[in-house]
Amino acid sequence: MTRGAPGTLPLEMARWFNTSYHYLVPELDPDLVPRRAWGKPVDELREALALGHQTRPVLLGPVSFLLLSRPAATAGPVFDTLTMLAPLLAAYRGLLVELAEAGAEWVQLDEPSVARHPTPQQVEAVAMAYDFLGAADPRPKLCVATYYGTAPEVLPALLTSHVEGIGLDLSRGWEATLAELERLGGMAGRRLVAGVVDGRSAWAADLEAALTVLERARDLAGELATGLEHGRDAVAECRRARGGRRAAGVAGHAR
Repeated sequence: MTRGAPGTLPLEMARWFNTSYHYLVPELDPDLVPRRAWGKPVDELREALALGHQTRPVLLGPVSFLLLSRPAATAGPVFDTLTMLAPLLAAYRGLLVELAEAGAEWVQLDEPSVARHPTPQQVEAVAMAYDFLGAADPRPKLCVATYYGTAPEVLPALLTSHVEGIGLDLSRGWEATLAELERLGGMAGRRLVAGVVDGRSAWAADLEAALTVLERARDLAGELATGLEHGRDAVAECRRARGGRRAAGVAGHAR
């Protein structure tokens, strides 16, 4: 995929959102049948559990996978990668069942592609994806994480799905996201994973500002955690950090 082969060109590299990182762009065509071709997520979970560590597997979400892909040369000029959502979801669902059977309690599905003014078609794809994946049985608890931007447009779709957690980038533009969350009645009974420290900034975090965001977010969620410290009391940790501890690793980092 990286270097190509005789008769096959290497995959294109593209910038990963507004970071300095790059990724290999998957190429799709309508005849492709998605399937899991390797066992790394399940194998590494089992390895961690054998060593006494309960980990949280993190997967790129199905909608972002398709939006970050491009049509193959054989796909034709009008092929839309989102039309492959249904068969791709079947592969994801099978993987979630395997992870649950292997002992996963939570799985995080990253959907950064829908955090920046998604189209109605993309919002509909999010609703379809997490209605379907939420119905898997057995399955681990699901946390859908958005970052690199605010995500008020997709909150209704996620809140009407069966996911147990939602990760939001609250490091900037948080007012619109929390206002929409409040308008929708909050997320009682679910975990809100709040990213309040900009992990791309070289400057020290403003813990007073982060605490303000966390306190408002706490009022809207059944449970509040931070991006790096699931299960910790985010507000209490931020207060302790403000009192003299280092900020790194205390408040959640927005990717």
